[in-house]
Amino acid sequence: MIDRWLQQLLAQMRPEALLGSLAALGLLIGLGGYLYVLKPPLQEIRQLAEEGAGNLLAESAIEEVGAARLARLEADVEALRERLYGASSQVPPDRMESWVINRLDRLSMRHAVQLVSVSPEDRKAVLSFDELPYHVHVRAGYFDLFAWLNEVERELRPLLVKEFELSSAGQEGLVGMKLRLVSYRAREDAA
Repeated sequence: MIDRWLQQLLAQMRPEALLGSLAALGLLIGLGGYLYVLKPPLQEIRQLAEEGAGNLLAESAIEEVGAARLARLEADVEALRERLYGASSQVPPDRMESWVINRLDRLSMRHAVQLVSVSPEDRKAVLSFDELPYHVHVRAGYFDLFAWLNEVERELRPLLVKEFELSSAGQEGLVGMKLRLVSYRAREDAA
């Protein structure tokens, strides 16, 4: 029965209408195939590609952040090394006394402070450090001494003032100061 009905229908249709119907049917089948068969996998492929590109961008950003953080940490380590060892870190241990005396002399001239004497003491071992003590005697005005001592502590870091004594220098306005400065260096044999 369906066969006969289909034959009658085809016989009554014009060839242009039949071609148009077949084209519309093909278009509907193609559209349905695209929407139900091809579109979901294509969307999944596109999503995976975007995630992969996003992951690459995220990895690149992580690497940049990591590199910046590493550079910052290296700078922090260098700043800590500078605070711990100070300007004397590059001076060999056998030249340390002359280096300290030279620096004290230059700072004394800069601040109009009379460097009366500097006498180094014997090196002592304290834990894993060498203690290098110096007895220093200077004379100047109070504020000049203060400025000089401030710069000595800043420039000769990690030189510490272990003891000091202020006294009148006998001349009006001058103050004498005796200091015991101590420098600590990590021992080379202590590792």
